[in-house]
Amino acid sequence: MSFIKNFSKDAIAYGLGKGIKKFLGFLLLPFYTRALTPADYGILDTLGTFVFFIAVFFNLGLDSASGFYYFQPKEEKEKGKILFTVFVLRLVTVIPAVILAFFASNISELLFKTDEYTNVVLVTCLLLPLNVITSEQELIYRFNRKPWKYNLLTILKALVNIGAGVALVVNFKWGVLGAQLASFVSSLVVIIFSFFFYTRNKYTYKFSFTWARKMLKYVFP
Repeated sequence: MSFIKNFSKDAIAYGLGKGIKKFLGFLLLPFYTRALTPADYGILDTLGTFVFFIAVFFNLGLDSASGFYYFQPKEEKEKGKILFTVFVLRLVTVIPAVILAFFASNISELLFKTDEYTNVVLVTCLLLPLNVITSEQELIYRFNRKPWKYNLLTILKALVNIGAGVALVVNFKWGVLGAQLASFVSSLVVIIFSFFFYTRNKYTYKFSFTWARKMLKYVFP
C-alpha cells in the first residue's frame, strides 16, 4: 500500500512540475510570434530535428544504463561512483560537439542551402553536450526520489529560458540565434545550479572503468 501511495505522490509531483514547465513555455510564445517569422520557426524546427537525431549518439543510452545499474550496489559510495562515471562520460561528448561546431558552415549549407546560419548551427552543436549533461543531472533527482527539487530545476530552466529569450530575441532582435542562445544559457545555468544545489554531494568523484564498461556494454545493442 505504501508503494502505491509513494508512487502516486511522485507521479502527481512530477506531473505538476511538467505542467508548470509547459505553462511557462506557453508564456514565451506571444513574444516569439511577434519577433520571429514563419521561416524562423522552420529553421528552429529543422535544428530541433537535427538535435533529436544527433542526441541519440551523444546520449549513448546512458539514461537507461545508469538506471539499470544504479540500484544494484547497496553502498552509497558505489552508487556515487556510478553517477560520477556517467557524468564523465557525458563530459566526453564535448569533444564530438566541438568537432561538429568546426563544421558549422558545412552543416548550415547542408540543412539550409546557405551558410547564413553558421553561428546558429555552431551554438546548436555546443548545446548538445549541455542537453545530455542536463539529462544526467535530472536523473539523479529521480534516482533519489526528490520530485520537488526536480521540479524546482525544471521551473528554473523554463524561467531562465523565458528571460533570456525575451532579452535576446525580442529586445536585441537576434532571431533564431537568440532563441538558441537562450536555450544554451538556460541549460548552462541549470547545470551549475543543480551541481551546487544538490548533485555534487551525490558523486564519489572516482571514475570507474568497470562500471563504464558494464554500462557501455549494456547500451551497445
